[in-house]
Amino acid sequence: MMAPMMAAFTQQVAQMLRHPPQIPYISNVTGTWITPEQAMDPTYWAQHLRHPVRFAAGVQGLLQDSRRVLLEVGPGRTLSTLVKQQTTDPAAYTVLTSVRHPQENTADEAFLLNTLGRLWLAGILVDWPAFYTEQKRRRLPLPTYPFERKRYWIDPPQPGEGIGVDKPQLSLSMLGRDNLEADETDAASFTEYVAPRNAKEEKIAAVWRDVLNLRRIGIHDNFFELGGSSLLGSRVVAELCKAMNIELSVPTFLNAPTIAELAELIEDRPEESELTAKPAAAKIAPLPVITVKLRGGDDRQPPLFLVHAIDGFVFFYRDLANALAPGRRVYAFQAQGLEPDTAPLTSIEDMATWYLKALRSIQAQGPYRLGGVSFGGAVALEMAQQLRAAGELVQILFLSDTPPTDYMLFNLKDDTAILQFVVKYLLKWDDSGIKWDILREQSLETQVKNLLTQPLHAETPFSLSANMLQRLVYVIRTHQQALRAYTPKPYMGRMVFFRPTEALENAQLGAAEQFWLRFAQGGMEINNVPGNHLSMNFQPNVQTVANDLNRHLG
Repeated sequence: MMAPMMAAFTQQVAQMLRHPPQIPYISNVTGTWITPEQAMDPTYWAQHLRHPVRFAAGVQGLLQDSRRVLLEVGPGRTLSTLVKQQTTDPAAYTVLTSVRHPQENTADEAFLLNTLGRLWLAGILVDWPAFYTEQKRRRLPLPTYPFERKRYWIDPPQPGEGIGVDKPQLSLSMLGRDNLEADETDAASFTEYVAPRNAKEEKIAAVWRDVLNLRRIGIHDNFFELGGSSLLGSRVVAELCKAMNIELSVPTFLNAPTIAELAELIEDRPEESELTAKPAAAKIAPLPVITVKLRGGDDRQPPLFLVHAIDGFVFFYRDLANALAPGRRVYAFQAQGLEPDTAPLTSIEDMATWYLKALRSIQAQGPYRLGGVSFGGAVALEMAQQLRAAGELVQILFLSDTPPTDYMLFNLKDDTAILQFVVKYLLKWDDSGIKWDILREQSLETQVKNLLTQPLHAETPFSLSANMLQRLVYVIRTHQQALRAYTPKPYMGRMVFFRPTEALENAQLGAAEQFWLRFAQGGMEINNVPGNHLSMNFQPNVQTVANDLNRHLG
């Protein structure tokens, strides 16, 4: 019955403006993933009228990944039932419905909220600010108590210890962050546990277990999702070099954050019993620029490039990267000088030029998408200036609460003030008992030595070397000086500025966007973000930033 109209329908579709799909989906015509060529072809859309729906084939493609979450949108459970018929173990997959069946004696709102909760438990990010947008919220005082900051790990059940023993075992991971407010809640992610497969992977796992204070780690667990941070990563590198007699750089480790990935980079070594003398350390070539791939995705889409904040680390961007639309690749540039025997770059212009070399190795030509938080916004602006001067297109440039060049962020006037900033905001140590004025009279080396002998960090689950702490102070000092020496030029493109709605001690920038507005010759869009200078970068607040960026990136 449909065949006679296919030609006319094809002609009608040919007159419509068509675009390649931005979100991957399964085609009912082919039973597999849609291609840009098919989506742009008018004949393909006419085939929908005449060809059968290959539902079973499409579902089989989705079920190849047991971690995929399937949600039926609309009334009833017809599609969910059909999906479960395609597998011999329906319980191994998360298949949910959004509206109750007429025969289910449950309130509609309760059913919907239960599905939302199960989606969250399955690892789906929920836009909580949008969910509560129509509700009036009130603050309630709660009794105070000491926050011990201890980690409590719950291992998955072993075979024979309860229900679900036939399912893949899951390990609960907590997102590690470099800058985190004490009252913020980490988001959990689930990764199928896979034990080390050989001696090399077991040696790496042993170091991770010791550093992270965990009993079991799978080879596909991400170091930073297990609670690791950039500081902890430096210690892991040192321990691995010593335990395995290798030369491993921090940049290499940052770009191979799982045991399986790292093991592939380390050459196999003969057993100690086979060695007549201690061999030379196996070398792993470091990257010229510390470029961290925060998120993979569709290679056909231009990636988003982010620049480190004043401390030089980049893993506090993880919440933002994970909150962006699916398929969006995200890379971040980490500062020079955080590794032993390296020095930080001393000017904004030099940083921009150096990072652009790494950027072009990933994306040869525009349009480019750049941004940075705080100090990183100034470097991103200079990178955009240099790209436009070279005739390249910059599609989006965003600055997130970037301070004016004449503003001293956190009052970082000397090494002692920087050290106090590191202790209080990066390491989250209680500094109330430290006599900072007395420390200020000492050399930096003596300050660090005396600081690490105090009991303020007794509950910290890892040790921090004095050398690493001194390097961090030096990097922050150099970045602060570089910002104050930077002279911005008029930017002919358009900027997007994110400003927090709350103040933070020693970091209230006021109308920082007014400073940068003077240079935004192409205009500036200003967006308010819940939280303060630090907490605006983490969930749930950073979802506001991600939503705005998704709009521009799309």
